[in-house]
Amino acid sequence: MTLRARLRVSLGKLLLRALGWRVEGEMPQVSHAVLIGAPHTSLWDGLYVVLGAMALNLPARTMAKHSLFRGPLGPIVRGLGFFPVNRAAPGGMVAQCAARLRQPEPIFMVIAPEGTRSGANGPWRTGFHRIAARAGVPMLPVAMDYGQKRLLIGAPRMAGEDVQADVRQVQRFFAQATPKHPERMSEPLRQIVDAKTSPSKG
Repeated sequence: MTLRARLRVSLGKLLLRALGWRVEGEMPQVSHAVLIGAPHTSLWDGLYVVLGAMALNLPARTMAKHSLFRGPLGPIVRGLGFFPVNRAAPGGMVAQCAARLRQPEPIFMVIAPEGTRSGANGPWRTGFHRIAARAGVPMLPVAMDYGQKRLLIGAPRMAGEDVQADVRQVQRFFAQATPKHPERMSEPLRQIVDAKTSPSKG
C-alpha cells in the first residue's frame, strides 16, 4: 500500500470513529464489483459510503452525466470519484458501466437502486443487476444502518437468471438496516419490514 493510500485509509477510519460509526462485516477478496447502497433516504448516506470506501481502501466510483465533465469542472468531478455516462449512447448506461467494470483497473461501482431519497412507491431499478450480469462481477450490498451507526457489508452475490429473485434477496438484506429517515424508506423495503413486524395470523 502506498503512503497516499495509507493516509487515505487512516483518514477514513478517523472520521468514521469521530462520527461514531464503524464498518461491520467481511470484505470479499474481489477487485471489481457493483456496490449496492441502501436504504437511501438522506444526502448523508453518500458521506458514510465515501468514508467507508476510504477506510477500506476501495476504489469506489459513481456514474454521472457526461456533460458534467466538460470544461474546468471535469477534473474536479473525476477527482471526486465520478465517471461519465452518456445515456444517449448506443447500449445506454448498462453497456457503458459494464465495459468499465471489465477493464483491468480495480473498481467498485456504487449504485443506489432506489434512485431517490423521498421514498418511491414503485419497484427498485434493476440496472445494478443488469450491469453486474453483463460485466460478470459480483453484486456487493452495503447498508447504511443509522440505528447502530454502522456500514454493514453483506455477502457478495453473482447475478443469476431470475432477476426478481435476486432483487428480493438483496432487499431482505437491506431491510435489517434503519435509514436516517424511516418515513422515506422505499416501498419494497417497507413491505419486508412490515411483514416481519406484523402479528402472524393464527
